[in-house]
Amino acid sequence: MQSRWLIVVAGAVGTAVGAGIFMVYAFGILGTAMAAEHHWDRSVVQYCLTSFLVAAGFGTLLLGNAISRWGVRQPAMISLAIFATVIAILGLLPPSTLLFYAAFALIGLASAAATAMPYAVSVTGWFDKQRGLALGLVNAGAGVGAALTPLFANYLVTQYGWRAGFAWIAVAVGLAPILGFAFLVREPPERQDRRSGATGQVAIGHDYLRRREFWLIALSIFGVSLAMFGVMGSMVPLLTDRNVPRETVAMVLSIAGISSWVGRVAVGVLMDKFFAPYVGATSFAMALVGVGMVALSEAPLPLMIGAVLIGFTFGAEGDLVTFLVSRYFSMAIYSKALGAVWITWAWGGGLGTSLVGITYAATHSYEIALLVMAGVLIAATIAVLSLGPYSIPPTQHPTTPGATGRVAALNS
Repeated sequence: MQSRWLIVVAGAVGTAVGAGIFMVYAFGILGTAMAAEHHWDRSVVQYCLTSFLVAAGFGTLLLGNAISRWGVRQPAMISLAIFATVIAILGLLPPSTLLFYAAFALIGLASAAATAMPYAVSVTGWFDKQRGLALGLVNAGAGVGAALTPLFANYLVTQYGWRAGFAWIAVAVGLAPILGFAFLVREPPERQDRRSGATGQVAIGHDYLRRREFWLIALSIFGVSLAMFGVMGSMVPLLTDRNVPRETVAMVLSIAGISSWVGRVAVGVLMDKFFAPYVGATSFAMALVGVGMVALSEAPLPLMIGAVLIGFTFGAEGDLVTFLVSRYFSMAIYSKALGAVWITWAWGGGLGTSLVGITYAATHSYEIALLVMAGVLIAATIAVLSLGPYSIPPTQHPTTPGATGRVAALNS
C-alpha cells in the first residue's frame, strides 16, 4: 500500500509553491517590474494583493464544500489548473488596472487548492497520533519556498522579463502540485460519521456554525493573522524610520523567516503531545512579547529576539487552524468547517496590512498600529484558551467493520 507519508511529501511540495509564496515572494518582484513598465503607481500592486485576499476567502469556502461533495483530488486539481492558467495569462494582459484586479480576484478564488487546506483534509483522515507532526511538515514546505522563490523570481525578471516570468511561475505553481494530487495524495478513508449518527459525530459536525468552538477558533485565527501580517508588513519601514542599519533590518527579517519555518514543525509536534489550545495560546503570547520588543527597542539583540518570537507564531497559523478544526469537527464536515475558518485567515491578513497603512497615514507613526496588534493578540489568546475539551480526541475512532485495520494504520 502506498505510504501515507507520501501525502505529507506532496503537501510540503505544494505549499512550497503555494498561493502565499506566489503573492508575497514572487509577485512582490514581478509586480514591481510590471508596474514600472506600465508607469503605474506601486499602489496597484497592493490593490492586486487586496483583490486576491478578498477573493481567497470565498475560494476557501467554495473548495471546502466541493471537497465535501467530490473528494479532495478532483476539485483541487481543477482549481490548481485555473490558478496556474490565470497566472500565466497575466503576462499577456493589456495595461488595464481593472483587468489585473479582476485577474487577481480569479487567482484568489482558485488559490485555496494552492494552500495547505486540501492536503490537511487528506492528512487528517490518515493520521491521528502523529497528525500534528504531519500537518507541521506540510506547512514547513512554505519555509523552503519563502527562501528560494525570491531568488527564482529575481532571476526570471533579470533574464527573461516579468511577462515570461509569470509564465514560468505558472508552470512551477501548477505542475508539481497537480502531479502530487494525481499520484501521491489519497482520499481520506470514509468514517462512520458519514453513514451513522451512532457516535454523535454527525451532530458535532453538521451544526458547526452554531457551535461556540467554531467561532472561538475563527476569532483566534482571525486575530493572529491580522496581527502577524500587520506586524510583518510594517517591520521594514518601522525599523528604517528608526535609522536601524539595513544590515540589521535584513538580519531581523532573515531570523524571522527561519523562526517561522521552525515554528511550523515545532507547533505540530507539540500539539501531538499537549492540549492544542494551550500550545496556541503559548505561541500567541510569544508573539505578544515579540511585538513589545520590536515596538520598544532599537538595539539589535532585542530586535532579533523579538523577530524570533514573532516569526515562530507567523509560521504556526496553518498548523493551528488545520489541527484545531480536526479535533472539534468530524471528518464528515471537516473540509466545510476548515474552509469557513480559513476565510478568517485570509481576511484577517488583508485587514492587518490595511490597518497599518491607515494608522500610519493618520499618525505618521507605527506605534499605534503595534498597540492595536498587541490588543488583538491578547483577544486571540483568550479565545483559544476558551475552547473546551476536544470533541474528537486522539484514538477515538468508530469500531465499524473494517475499522480495525484503519485504526492500526492511523496509530502506526
